[in-house]
Amino acid sequence: MSARLISLLALLALAACSSPSPQPGDAGPDQSAPSPDGPAAREWAFIAEALQSPAISVELESLSGDEATLVPVGRGMSELQGVAFRLSFPPEQVEVVSSEVGAGWGSGVSVLARLATRPEGELWGGIGYQGTHGMPAEGAELARLLLRLSGEAPIELAFRPQRNLALDPGFKRLKVSWLGGRFERRAAR
Repeated sequence: MSARLISLLALLALAACSSPSPQPGDAGPDQSAPSPDGPAAREWAFIAEALQSPAISVELESLSGDEATLVPVGRGMSELQGVAFRLSFPPEQVEVVSSEVGAGWGSGVSVLARLATRPEGELWGGIGYQGTHGMPAEGAELARLLLRLSGEAPIELAFRPQRNLALDPGFKRLKVSWLGGRFERRAAR
């Protein structure tokens, strides 16, 4: 194994799998009362954080009833070697049904990946190329997440800033914004 590959694996593992630490502003679960309209008259809507560039942002691909498909996407970067992230959510309201490597990594190249859901309400991800290979990052789908939503309270999805890492093909850390979003119940149309 080359020294660069070992460095990449170590960085991805460290960023994605370090022990959790409390964050300023972390709050407990939202204890909002259910809507007087009741759950049958309300549907989920996704509100993404305002797009900045460069960024890795969570984007909604589909939403049907209580199931949503989200894709973290690269924006405003020319090439990407690998990413490591932690996406937090309220575990009492979100079930990660499935998570997989996104199509942006391409086929025919060796990609190392680890995606794992933690019981405290975090999805840990580490995805990168084996060897030096950069993917065009503009609009590239990095992962696919199928979520099952429950409850009436808004659901915040947020990346943990100090636990995220994006690397260029030279194995230099890229300065990017990590943008999540929120699900809210709205009156059915």
